Formats: sequence, structure tokens, C-alpha cells
Amino acid sequence: MTIAFHRLLSGKLAVLIPGLIGLTALASTPVQGQIEVEQVLSNPTEVAPLDNTPIAQTSNVGNLVDVASNSEQLSTLTNLVGAAGLSDTLSNDGPFTVFAPTNDAFNALPQQTRNELLKPENRDLLIDTLKNHVVPGNVTSNQLQNGPVQTLNDDVSVRLGPNGVFVDNARVTQPDIPASNGVVHTINQVLVPDNVRASLARRQAVPGLW
Repeated sequence: MTIAFHRLLSGKLAVLIPGLIGLTALASTPVQGQIEVEQVLSNPTEVAPLDNTPIAQTSNVGNLVDVASNSEQLSTLTNLVGAAGLSDTLSNDGPFTVFAPTNDAFNALPQQTRNELLKPENRDLLIDTLKNHVVPGNVTSNQLQNGPVQTLNDDVSVRLGPNGVFVDNARVTQPDIPASNGVVHTINQVLVPDNVRASLARRQAVPGLW
């Protein structure tokens, strides 16, 4: 029976938190490469328009954590960020760009993958997965360009085209949600990095994680 990801959190996140309190703030994590933030759309009509319907949030723009907390469709991400000890980092000056998976995106992961990411012994993989959605700098949708972008974990690939803007295989569904310390773009899939997939495969002799 499929269980919504956010329902798994209530029983397992409390186990994760004590082991993560000593986590060093990711703002000090060295990031290789440099983000290019230049206008690249020479013909904007070639790129499918994005949905600009605002997500419900407070009238005063808060930080990235505040913005996510005020969106019902980002509640799973908010809970995981808190469990991983990253709330303080994403509340600091930054700036950061967050490609934010919606609740539906997390629920679309195989159930065993969701379960594995919530295990205390796999908390490093949860942290790496969340870091894979955070880019240093404030990169709005009109500054994205085709090619690799360095996150706090690994490279992701941005593609612009007639069907929209994609980050790896995830489509940007709501761009340019402002925050005081960056910007949020919601996406419809979780960006599970290759190192996490490989580590889960090594740690679990169970097929079908993906």
C-alpha cells in the first residue's frame, strides 16, 4: 500500500534530528565552479511559458525556509530540511537558489527509496539529496542557461525548450518565488544525485529502489 511521504515523517524524523544537530553549516562547504547568470534567451518565444500563479505565502517576503513553510505543497521539503539541520543555513544571508520538489514529487519516489532516505544510518544520503537542490547565488528563471549548474552536492543539467525549463528530468512548475535571501523554483521531481543512488544500491541488497 502506498503511503504518502509526509506521513512517514512523523514516525521517523524524530530519530534523525539528534544525529544531525552537530552538522556543520553548508554555507562553508566549498563549491567548485562558478554559476553563469546571464541572459540567454535570444528568442523567448521558443521556450514554453511557465506558470506564474503565485504560491500562497505571507505578504512580507521571508527567507527561503519561511517561503517554503508557508506553502502547503512544500511541506514535505520543509520537514526534511528541518530534520537534516539545514534550516539555519537556508535562513542565513546566502543568497541561494532552491529547486524545490513539491509533495507530489516526493510521493512519486518509490516507497522503499523514501523509507531508506529516512533511516538514521542513511542521514548522510538525505543531506546529499537536499544539497543537490541548492545552488549558490540568486538565479532567476531568465538567467538560467542550457548546461550544467553546480549545486552544493553535484552538477545538475538545465535545459530550456518548447516544453518548458527542465533541471535534469524535473520540470520547473513555478518559477521565481522570491525570498529575502534567494529565490525558489518548484519542480515536479526529486533530484536524487548519482552518489546517493549508488550508495543506496550498495547498502541495500534489495532490487527495485528506482
